[in-house]
Amino acid sequence: MSTRAHWPLRYYLLAAFFALSGLAGWWQVQRIDQPQGPATVRPRVPDYVVHAFTALETDTSGAPSRRLSATELRQFVAEDLSELDRPHMQLFQSDGPPWRARAEHGLVLEGGAEVRLTGDVHLERDATAEAPPAHIETEQLNVWHQRAYARTDLPVRVASGEDWLSATGMQLWYDEPARATFHGRTRMLLAPTQETQP
Repeated sequence: MSTRAHWPLRYYLLAAFFALSGLAGWWQVQRIDQPQGPATVRPRVPDYVVHAFTALETDTSGAPSRRLSATELRQFVAEDLSELDRPHMQLFQSDGPPWRARAEHGLVLEGGAEVRLTGDVHLERDATAEAPPAHIETEQLNVWHQRAYARTDLPVRVASGEDWLSATGMQLWYDEPARATFHGRTRMLLAPTQETQP
């Protein structure tokens, strides 16, 4: 007759439960420690692209108000913005010649209310009967055409005839009569006027 004792069934069940619990814990730790693969990032893609883009905006009387062109326009509808390559813009005035702007890049924001020009920005206007030509250079210029207002918080250089001015920022109200304020450290050179001899 065997003297070996037999375990009751509940001991076998408890041993199986502990073994399964240990396996489950080990499997969970292995899952956490394994490096996760890179998350899939959806590329930012424009809703549409226009090459050799040109748009003309008119005022209530039908006269030209603003012309905007670019070598390429990329429209992002959900962001309510357009990206521009090599933008050119004409800002027509109620009186006098238009201002002409060009840059490396641009953004059209707020449904066209704001145009942000960046990279080698030039803004110029031809001479009038009362004023010499004006040429402005900076690295970024924000333009709100409905307000006839432009602003930069970056260094700016303005040349008008033989006079020039440099500053660390500028606000420009460009409709006639044009006026500007300059911010920060400002340097200016005013060329003496030439008097004609009788």
